[in-house]
Parts: sequence; structure tokens; C-alpha cells
Amino acid sequence: MQIHSVASSSEGNSTLISNENTHILIDCGISLKALTAKLGLETVSQIDAVFVTHEHGDHIRGIGPFGRKYRDVPVYINEKSYQSCQHQLKNVNHQLIDNEKPVFVGDFEVRAFNVVHDTANAYGFFVTDEDLTHLCYLTDTGMITETTRRYIENADVLFIESNYDPDGLNEYMGYPNWQKERIRRTHLSNEQTIDIIREIGLDKFSRIFMGHLSPRTNRPHWVKASFNMAFPGRSEILQIAPTASAIEI
Repeated sequence: MQIHSVASSSEGNSTLISNENTHILIDCGISLKALTAKLGLETVSQIDAVFVTHEHGDHIRGIGPFGRKYRDVPVYINEKSYQSCQHQLKNVNHQLIDNEKPVFVGDFEVRAFNVVHDTANAYGFFVTDEDLTHLCYLTDTGMITETTRRYIENADVLFIESNYDPDGLNEYMGYPNWQKERIRRTHLSNEQTIDIIREIGLDKFSRIFMGHLSPRTNRPHWVKASFNMAFPGRSEILQIAPTASAIEI
């Protein structure tokens, strides 16, 4: 399995998960032009399916143009999210998916699971390849539920949001108080993400991606500093998303 986090922030999110035979994209919150520039036309044309976490713009911005250009590629989305953004997905080959029901695409099994976010419905994804490597992909959630924790515990690789630094959010003057409260309810902070990793056990994971960083209230070096303080000498398994290229798992 290879993971290429093409974009990962409050401005746009898109991750390619692939092996020699199968290429799936989770979210396309950047333009098709930007996606093609980052991955290359050959790779983009090989994508077998797109999976949508939820309907917010930083996750679906490019899905309409992608789906209309590559009409044979299914775009998997939950019904409530589809109803909220169907005008953007006109003439897209959308396929409805259900909570915890597997979808098989080439060498991958993809299982959606509900997460807590301020949207019609939001999913994380649990991806298993032919070698039984398990990836838990989790962004845009305000809390770790029992269901979420179960999927994290069963993963070998964790891609999890680390959206804001609490001090960075408190000190940022560009947000009114109500928006700061909304972020605290609907996203995970650096500390919350590290806490769940500590509770489950760092040694459970072969690689951890921390992503969906806000460019206004977080910084990669803040995330790394928090991780290194919690897990000294273990920085080799940490990857800050996005990544410049595909990471072999």
C-alpha cells in the first residue's frame, strides 16, 4: 500500500491510496487542475474510485469536474451528503454507500464508519489491502466515539486529523468566539489526537499521518513538537500531511 496525501488542510483535502493494481482517492477538495498537477495525468487517469467523507467544500471541491471528465469512475458518497451537494455532482457516476458496509474496489476493501461532525453525515474510512494492511482514515471529527476507537484500534496505519493547536486557536484574532467554539466541537486538536494514540498505544501503528492542519491555528512544527514530547525518540513513524510524494507502507 502507498499513501500520497496530495492536500490536507482546512483549505482542501485529497489522498491517493494505491498499489500496483488499484488506485482510490479519498476526497477531492482541490481543483481537478491542481490534482492533476500534483499526481500527473497518467496517475489521475488510473484512479478506480473516489470515496467522499462528507460534503464540505474542502472535501468535494474538485469531485464534480473529476467525475464529469472520468465518467466511468464511481464516486462513493453517503445519501445525506449526496442530497446536500447533488447540484455539484450533476452527471457524476455517484454510488451510495452505507455505514460499515464494505465496498470492494480492485485489491482494496473500503468500509465507511460514522464520525461526529457538523454536516449532514460524515464518514471515516477503513481500508484493507490484499496483504491485510489496515488503514484507518479519520478527518473532521469532534470526538472519538466507541465506533471510531474500534476502527483505530484495528488499524496498522493511522491517518488522523490534528486540526488545531489550542493556544494557536485561542490566540488567533481572525475568528469570532462562536467560530472557535465550533472548531473545538467539530475537530481534533493536537493534544486530543496524541491522547488517543497514547491510550491505544504507539506500538500498535507502523505509520501515523497527522493531517488536516489549519493554516491559521496550527503549524507542522507545533505538531511535531507535541508528538516528540509525548513519544520521545519515535519520530520515525510520524508523517505530517500533506506529503510531497507517495509513502510506502
